[in-house]
Amino acid sequence: MRALPLLTLFLSLLFFSCGEKKSDPQAKARANVEALEKKLKADPATMSGDDRLNDSLASNVVKAYLRFVEDYPKDSLAADYLFKAADVMRGQFRWDNAVQVLEQLIRQYPQDKRVPSALFFAGFMLHNDLGQHMLATPYLERLIKEHPDHRLAQDAVFLLETMHMSEEELIRHLEAKNDSLL
Repeated sequence: MRALPLLTLFLSLLFFSCGEKKSDPQAKARANVEALEKKLKADPATMSGDDRLNDSLASNVVKAYLRFVEDYPKDSLAADYLFKAADVMRGQFRWDNAVQVLEQLIRQYPQDKRVPSALFFAGFMLHNDLGQHMLATPYLERLIKEHPDHRLAQDAVFLLETMHMSEEELIRHLEAKNDSLL
């Protein structure tokens, strides 16, 4: 009779120890990113549509994205996290850093579906936010050449056509285009 309770205790311990999973650091890292994303999205500055994000919170999200990509570069979310990191950096007016992260996405994940958008936004930020027109050109040209049917290809063509125009020239160009449509 004494053996039955001991056997039950032994089997219970064996069952619970086998059923217990070791902590998965990759899943923890992903959960950390998701928690930080939720905090950033719920932040009053983000919700109000202000131009500037909560810098501390945004920086923590970016660090989590980049750390995840560094630790788990083959994860299916890695390219997405790079794209999101660049987007948050742009919201922080950290355009140079955002372009570098987009370059990393383009280089590390050349077949990813976000590459055409990364090419466009890198070119756009270099042109529009940093005033570096010559550096913007190769990104936009590559988008047009490699992804001519992408929804942003025509925007890239327009940006290349107009990037050296003054405001007055741009207005005349747009008016002429508008008149030709009528």
